[in-house]
Amino acid sequence: MFWSVGIMTGLFEGELPHHSIEFLFTILVALCGFSMFTTLCATIFVISKCESGQTEAMEARINQLVHVLSFHRVPEDQQTQAIEYLKRYYTDTESHDRETCKLLCPSIANDIQVELWKATIADISIFEGCTDQFIVAMTSLLEMVAFPAQATLFSTGDHGDAMYVVHSGVFAIVINSVMVREIRKGSCFGELSVFSTMPRTATVISTTYFYRDIQNALL
Repeated sequence: MFWSVGIMTGLFEGELPHHSIEFLFTILVALCGFSMFTTLCATIFVISKCESGQTEAMEARINQLVHVLSFHRVPEDQQTQAIEYLKRYYTDTESHDRETCKLLCPSIANDIQVELWKATIADISIFEGCTDQFIVAMTSLLEMVAFPAQATLFSTGDHGDAMYVVHSGVFAIVINSVMVREIRKGSCFGELSVFSTMPRTATVISTTYFYRDIQNALL
């Protein structure tokens, strides 16, 4: 056993096996090591193959988008913005999570959404004191939406049809062309116009890219 393990690791050498049982044990250890090495190599190959396939699919979508935008003579700055957004959509750290969620049935996906966001919604000031049933109902109505950088969510005077809870990213609140504050993860905005007849009192602009650079729109 000492000899077989030494051969496997290369750290030491021991006495050669003298009996048949020792020889068979040595062969068994060698075969196990070879099997483990083969399995590891195969796993790494499969993972790299999957990532390569996803990269090729992403590049194909981007090339198709570039062709369509060029054909319709979309301005260069808008093309750049669209391409950058699409790249981030498929390469950010949560792209695999989004693809996995698409495989789930709506009821399971909704249950997961409730568990992930229930605590965040309960911490919002306007929902303090509400029952757990109400919080669950509100959370189940959340809809994930994405915005690129420098996108205007709404402007001053617009009709308010949704409130937003920031999952990630940074948003600027602008009043009279002056940025008065920034909104980050876990913050809520837009609720005043939803729960009253007042129009939007400020303009909100995204300052960074994100998918879950998203906000959740409560319609």
